[in-house]
Amino acid sequence: MTRSQAVAWGAVGPVLRATGVAWDDRLRDPAPPYRDLFLPLARQTEGDALARALVRVEEIRSSLLLLEQLLDRWPGGGTIDPLPPASPQRGLVRCEAPSGDLVWDVSVKEGKVREAGFRSPSQANWPLFALACRQSVFTDFHFTLESFGLAFAETDG
Repeated sequence: MTRSQAVAWGAVGPVLRATGVAWDDRLRDPAPPYRDLFLPLARQTEGDALARALVRVEEIRSSLLLLEQLLDRWPGGGTIDPLPPASPQRGLVRCEAPSGDLVWDVSVKEGKVREAGFRSPSQANWPLFALACRQSVFTDFHFTLESFGLAFAETDG
């Protein structure tokens, strides 16, 4: 899969980064604690199953580096203050899940969730999996499927 195909079809996570695109929600709009941490961004350029696997291996290394940094900065003692009650509103949240962008849309009214929806990384990447299958031989089907990290349960409903 090419970089332009990945961008045009809306790829996310390791599938996108395996085509050379530098995109990670943790770096794009860094919130605590990411704004104060060093997070190397794993990327490859080939866009194939091996590139996706190499991105995932490098992301494991990055996760270990993040954990080391967080443990070095861990404050001693104390607890987290309770959050105030939610006000009636709607919120859209994006976060970087292991397989890519996870997007939640939640509406709260009178302290209760009235509507909620999400777009999982698998929902974003399924069309690209079909594209990748058209560009490979049948015997590579399983490697291609596994390299996308797709979860069937994420796409139900």
